[in-house]
Amino acid sequence: MARRLAPLIAALLLLAGTASAAAQTAPPGSLYIALGDSVAAGHGLGNPTGPNAAACGRSVDAYPGVLTRSPDFTNPLGAGVSLACSGAVSANLLDTVQTVEGPGGPVPVPPQMPMVRALNLAPSTVTVTVGANDVGYGAVIDACIRKRGSGPEGPCAQEAPRVVPALEALYANLVRLFGEIDALPGTQRILATGYYDPFPEEDLTNVGRALACGPIGVGIRYAQLDGDAVLLRAYLTLLNGTIAQAAAASGARYVDITRALDGHRLCSDLPWVVPPSPGTIADGSAFHPTALGEEAIARALVRAVGGSTPVITGGAAG
Repeated sequence: MARRLAPLIAALLLLAGTASAAAQTAPPGSLYIALGDSVAAGHGLGNPTGPNAAACGRSVDAYPGVLTRSPDFTNPLGAGVSLACSGAVSANLLDTVQTVEGPGGPVPVPPQMPMVRALNLAPSTVTVTVGANDVGYGAVIDACIRKRGSGPEGPCAQEAPRVVPALEALYANLVRLFGEIDALPGTQRILATGYYDPFPEEDLTNVGRALACGPIGVGIRYAQLDGDAVLLRAYLTLLNGTIAQAAAASGARYVDITRALDGHRLCSDLPWVVPPSPGTIADGSAFHPTALGEEAIARALVRAVGGSTPVITGGAAG
């Protein structure tokens, strides 16, 4: 398996770079649409907005909400629409109804692209954040950090036979998705984000430092000692590389946000990602961006189109 993964990782890394872009201020009356999963929805942030907002965990404080206040994405004469929904996989953006647990029970959420077409929306810019749920990235984190054991037979390495086929299916869905977005009237820019690295930048192999960071620190310390921390980041590289490859094959622009939370990852003085705890694991907000983390993603997207810094809503960037 290692021999198979190594060339795949190398090939995907070559495709993950992004070219600089000239500034593209949104034209008058432009429409910005956001599609995606919980990262685009702003899961756990509150301040719900849009259709099925409570069930989808969609917040005005998510990066699409920040971008609607950026002249590089819309303007007072334009608008922004987010259809992102927590838990979405790529098929839920294409043609598969998503069932989410709402306040009163299960809620069917229509596929996101058919909603765009049914509303006769003609966006000038569309952002897409999807793929982590396709590969079960939460299960990967659990296997690599919370479960003990290492090596080819360890729980972290054993995720590979499941993840690699899921990445192949994700690639096919993304190519189809980007093609459907490109066919929408008015579409000028398709921006596909990868996913951020939430894990500590510092070495936590010191017992005291790991204990001070709490349960996640102890888990990462184990992963570092076992070598699974390297493998965990390899999974993230594979996921982001698959998204980048699909974007490159479809004329979309890949936006690398791997390091968007640098200086504010887990175990930092001011994390821009929600630390895991019994409560945040139960409500699904663990490892998701805070409002400041969402603003960091928005800034990365604005930079990708050569624009200026968007309006900051949650506090100083630090």
